[in-house]
This record gives sequence, C-alpha cells and structure tokens, in this order.
Amino acid sequence: MDIGLLSPQKEERYWKFTEDDMARAQEIAKYKDCGLSLSAIGEMLSLRDQLLRHPENACLSQQHRALFTREFDRLHKRQAELLSALDRLEEMTRSLRGQVVTESFNGIPFALFSLICCPMCNSPLDWEGVHIICNQVRGGQGRCACGFQAEVSDEGILITSGAQRPLVPAVDYRMATLRQRTPQDVSYIENFNQWLIHRLAELDLSGKVIFEDVLNTACFLYRAIGALDESACYILCDTDLDVVRYYMSSIRAAYPHRNILFLVDDGIHHPLRPGCLDVVIDYAASEIYQKYGYRSSSTPLRRYAHNGTMIAGRFSRLCKKQFGERNPAEYNPLRYRLSVLLEDMERNGIQIYNEKIGSRAVDTSVYIGTLPGDILKPYAFIGRWKIS
Repeated sequence: MDIGLLSPQKEERYWKFTEDDMARAQEIAKYKDCGLSLSAIGEMLSLRDQLLRHPENACLSQQHRALFTREFDRLHKRQAELLSALDRLEEMTRSLRGQVVTESFNGIPFALFSLICCPMCNSPLDWEGVHIICNQVRGGQGRCACGFQAEVSDEGILITSGAQRPLVPAVDYRMATLRQRTPQDVSYIENFNQWLIHRLAELDLSGKVIFEDVLNTACFLYRAIGALDESACYILCDTDLDVVRYYMSSIRAAYPHRNILFLVDDGIHHPLRPGCLDVVIDYAASEIYQKYGYRSSSTPLRRYAHNGTMIAGRFSRLCKKQFGERNPAEYNPLRYRLSVLLEDMERNGIQIYNEKIGSRAVDTSVYIGTLPGDILKPYAFIGRWKIS
C-alpha cells in the first residue's frame, strides 16, 4: 500500500478490499514466492496493465520479457552465491569436527546474530560487507528502510547509529562507584552478588539468552558468567564503547568459546527481536533508569521479554531521606525508591518470587544524587514476567 501496489479505499477507520484488490494481492504473493522484490513486482504489474490496455504495443512486450529475463538472471546469480556460501560453511563445519579451532573467538555467533533487527520497526536489517570467521560475524553494515543503521566493528562489537546520541549516558564513568567503596561495603554487597549467582545457577539456562545492560556501574556477568551454563547465550550492552571494550577483552580472554554479543546502542532502543530474552540482569540498572525518568528497567525492556522471562537484580533502596538542597542535574525523586521499582515491575507483568533484603546501611557518598544523612540499603530480587 505504501508504494502503490495495492490501493484499497478507506471508509472511516477501516480499509475496504474489493475482489479486484484480493486478486491483485494473490498475484503479488505469487511473484514474491518466485523471489521477486516489491519494486520488481510493481514494475511487472505496471507493464502488464499497460499491455492489457495496449496489446498491440511491441515495445511494451519487449520490456515485459526483458524484465522477466533480468529477474531470472538475478535469481540465478543469487543461487550461485548461496551455493558457494553453503560450500564454505560445510568446509568450516568439517574442519570444526576434525580439529580444535585455535583462532580466538571475537565476533558475533550466528545464534545471536539472528536476533538482531531494527528496534524502530522490528524489520530484519539488510546487511552488506559481512565478514565471517570461525562461524562468527566479524564485520558488516546493516540498514533498515526506516533509516536505522548498525555495524559490526572489526572487533566484533555491534554498534548502532543511536550510540552517538545515548538516551541513557554513562553515569559512572570508569566505575568510580566500585573504586570508592569501603572494604566493608564491598564485602557486604558481595553477599548479594553471590545470592544472585546461586539463584541463577539453579536455573536451567541451557541455550537461554541472558541480557545485561548499563555495564558502566558494574558488570554483574563479568564475574558471574563463569558460574553459569556454558551453552547459554549472553548479550552485554552499554552506551559507552570504551566500557564495552573493557569488559569484552577480559571476558573473551577468560571464556573464548562462550556465545556472547557485545552491543553499544542508545540505552533504550536495543536492536533485538521482540520477545527474544530469557533472562534479564538488572544489576543497579533501574537506579540509572530512574535518574532519566523511567521507574524501572522493566519499562524499556518489556518488549524484549516473553511470558516466563526471568529478571534478576540488585537495587539500592532509600530508607531515609535527609532534608537539604540536591543537585538538580543528578537528582530525581523517583531514584532509589523501592516502592517505585516494585510498582513498575508489577505494572509490567513481573512477579517477584524471591528476594534478599539488606539490614545494614552502606556508605552513600559514592551514590550520585544523595546527601550525607541519606540511608541506603541493598536489595536483591528474582522475578518472572507474566505476559498474557
């Protein structure tokens, strides 16, 4: 309809399709099944309509035959390219069966590459210049008709066009929060980290897709991945390329054969297929989202969850608020509010079924937007999406 192949009439809020429209739609579907593009189909139908009006026009007949010949040749060429690609893949498969691959795995595994799509219209991307090594994508440029673009760098990192304009900028550059914590707080919070790792390790994660973003605060999977299922797929995302590079180099060195997609985007519009995530890691991510007006990470991530998707996270809850003037650039009244977090997760269909509530306060001087006298205590949780 957008490009004029179908032109039904609109009555009030509804499109009215006539018998002629339905017959034309069937004809379009027939040509699509033959591998023709919509632009070629439009050209084909236009010539066909002109021939019906002017059957004596020999020039139109020649153009019609030439168009068929052109598309026939194009499909034959594409067939040859696909057969050649299958031969190369088969050769690599035989090589993998017979020997240990020594080249480092630093691309995007096919299983995760298949999850990439346009976050604006959910359409698959058209890829050019794709470079494949050891069954992993190591380069290429992807585009969508709506204007969205992404590329796989030669490091094997997926970088979107939105990464240049992050909606959730890095708020803890170079992980200052971790560096400034007291030894007592580090030890105390580690109890909550281990609690989360143990709860996740109890789950059947075989082949599951596990997602974590806002790595600049502290990457949970950086330490937890070694305790989790080797056959799981992991997506680690941030808006800061340097942060992603930092964790990528360490994780790939320690676990070269894990299926991992390292992603840099704007923090909200992740180029992933809706409903593709099986586990979401919210490791202090909601605290960051709350700074920018979201009530929890479950609001922007809901489209990527399905019924039964797990969510595991840690949150710093404000138990007492000190009166005083706060920096308006860093302060949001929603931030660090456990009630806000839980209400928003419930609104998005998440049911919390296990939690660990901290009783001891932590040093608030490392938390952006707080004042001396505020009391923050850690909270960890495990939940599940219930989506009808």
